[in-house]
Amino acid sequence: SGYLNFSSPYPGQVNVNKAVVLTATGGYANLSGNVKRPLHYYFQIDETPYFNSTALKESGWIKHYGLYKPILKPSTKYYWRAKLRDSNTTPIESSFSASQNFTTESPTTWYVRPKNITQYGSEDGKTFASAWNGLNNIKWGAEGVEAGDTLYICGTHILTLNKE
Repeated sequence: SGYLNFSSPYPGQVNVNKAVVLTATGGYANLSGNVKRPLHYYFQIDETPYFNSTALKESGWIKHYGLYKPILKPSTKYYWRAKLRDSNTTPIESSFSASQNFTTESPTTWYVRPKNITQYGSEDGKTFASAWNGLNNIKWGAEGVEAGDTLYICGTHILTLNKE
């Protein structure tokens, strides 16, 4: 409850994961009248503080949970804000909050080598010597390859199809 609060990322944060979840909580105090729960949250994120560029992303209304996970570019400063409304038939709606900003992490380079019986070091994909062991072992998302990253597929990878 209380006023709308941004939980993550915090204002001015740098090296934010490109798979960040924008999080807002509370907001009942931002609305006046007979407020009906649950609240709905609406996020905007843009590369300009004016929220008017072609890079603008909008979440649409998210019921109850103030969580939004946009796909973001590396090494980019983003501005974000939110507004909310209640669940009345004619919703009570707030205006947008003041904007916050953060900067995403730099792109990462990853490596995968052909499936092998022996290990490639730690197999975390971070170097050629510790490459992922085969295409099926590539990690995607927050713990691996994300938008803007480079993935080197090293050597010859052979896919065998089962005939069933």
